[in-house]
Amino acid sequence: MEVHHHPHAGHKKFKEYFLEFLMIFLAVTMGFFAESLREHITENKKEKEYIEGIISDIKKDTATLSYVLKYYDRIIPRMDSGRKYFYKLQHPGALKTIMGIQFSLAGYEDFIYTDATLQQVKSSGGMLLIKNKAAVDSVLRYDSKVKTALINEKVLGDLMIGMQRNMAGLFNLQPILETVGRSISPVEQKQLVDSLNKFMPDFLLTHDPPTLGQFYNDYTYYQNIATLVKLQMTDLKKTATHTIQFLQKSYQLSD
Repeated sequence: MEVHHHPHAGHKKFKEYFLEFLMIFLAVTMGFFAESLREHITENKKEKEYIEGIISDIKKDTATLSYVLKYYDRIIPRMDSGRKYFYKLQHPGALKTIMGIQFSLAGYEDFIYTDATLQQVKSSGGMLLIKNKAAVDSVLRYDSKVKTALINEKVLGDLMIGMQRNMAGLFNLQPILETVGRSISPVEQKQLVDSLNKFMPDFLLTHDPPTLGQFYNDYTYYQNIATLVKLQMTDLKKTATHTIQFLQKSYQLSD
């Protein structure tokens, strides 16, 4: 029985092995680069979405800040007037002063921080996707200023609650609420104010000098904090506007 040999039938040359290896290597490498490119494009898209969301939130803040600042523009002059004519509380014609003080302590327009996107970015580790360090610094600087302003706004709110409580034991508001407070017509309100000033010269529940002096001091401090908050909110609005402009320029975004 003869055995037939097939010379070199199943053997490949080194060149063929090398070409196969090269093709596999290139396929794996190209796949790796394609995946990296896909991840890079996805991350860039996500980064841009985060920045657009942050810009949108800060724009809402600027609108809120404009409204808040208008409130302080109205209320701080009333505080000035209340302090200037505080001595009149024990004299005829004190109703306008009392109403001004009461109005300035009736409440305040608080700033509600719109940080939904920033919180989402922080909680999901999205800050690592924002490659522009200057952009991150700009956003975090704005966030820090907001938190500082909110601390002082909280102080203002706590002071206001305490002063409202003290005012309840200082002013006799019943005649005001039962007359002027029930009137709708501005003309009638003015007539009632004039009448009360003429026939009811004393609206104080106490004439104790230390009590009045303490209220004056507290009211002055309240005005100082309100002025500080206004200055911080003004600076915050400027920072917000600058941050929006910087982010839009950095990421080539339109308004």
